Amino acid sequence: MIQTDDSKLIAGFTPAADGTVEAAAGVSGTWNAKAVKDLLGENMGVAKLPTVEIDGQQRQLTTYMGCKLIGVNGYSQNKGEAHKLAAWLTNQENQLKRFETRGFGPSNKAVAASDAVANNPVISAVMAQAKFSRAQKSVPGNYWTPMGSLITPFIERKEADTLQDYTDEELQALLDALVAQIAK
Repeated sequence: MIQTDDSKLIAGFTPAADGTVEAAAGVSGTWNAKAVKDLLGENMGVAKLPTVEIDGQQRQLTTYMGCKLIGVNGYSQNKGEAHKLAAWLTNQENQLKRFETRGFGPSNKAVAASDAVANNPVISAVMAQAKFSRAQKSVPGNYWTPMGSLITPFIERKEADTLQDYTDEELQALLDALVAQIAK
């Protein structure tokens, strides 16, 4: 199963009546970890992305990585209240609660240094992959839709059970279309 839709990824990990699942693996982020863990329990495993062989050499798959930033506009008429909100959102108690309920890596240094975070397999996998990641802030806003369009032909061939090798010309046409969509 190849999907670009989080809800379909989660559905793929939902056990059927006989206990089987459609998906064997998925690439996602911390935002889906709790839902997958709730479905698979102790059968869930996590890891950084693997290496693949390209032109006879092992290459590490890379990712984009992002974070949430809380800032206060210096010209705000309610700067004092905005600072209070930012401090409240990033305090130790709320960052711990956010980690425990949503599984997101905390920005609060005390919580980030806790044993709970250090021993969390999802956060550990994210941190192992981090050195092979690029900052998501460098991704243009019109990137994700074209990337979804790029994968669609592969999904369609798989669903039709006609998955075959693409010719160099077909791949180049797909990549040219991707670049044209992003460059708009």
